[in-house]
Amino acid sequence: MSLVKGVIKQLPAYGLYVQSGAVVGEVIIDRGRISTEGDHVITVQVQGEIGALRVSDGIEAQGHGSEAVQIEGGAVRLQNLDIKAADGVALRLSVDLSYERNVRCEQSLLMRMGDRSVSR
Repeated sequence: MSLVKGVIKQLPAYGLYVQSGAVVGEVIIDRGRISTEGDHVITVQVQGEIGALRVSDGIEAQGHGSEAVQIEGGAVRLQNLDIKAADGVALRLSVDLSYERNVRCEQSLLMRMGDRSVSR
């Protein structure tokens, strides 16, 4: 439960969330990772914009049916990043993505471009 503008609401849990319209210059974690353990959790969700996202030990979703990174209607540049989902989607995209070398995904990758979906 969270208090949002004076109203108590049930909100989903995220390891990192950038809401629509928000602009973050960069997120750099030099030592450590972003990880979640709960079922049906999104570890990193980006609906706004992140200039650069770099996490030294990667991003990981450990729970059943969980997603490691979900980018919906936002923009992010991924740098030197390991992305893992133990039992779910490692990277789900519904936007333009810019990335540099050394971005690795374990488990499934889902991309949606317009009305077409691609799964690898």
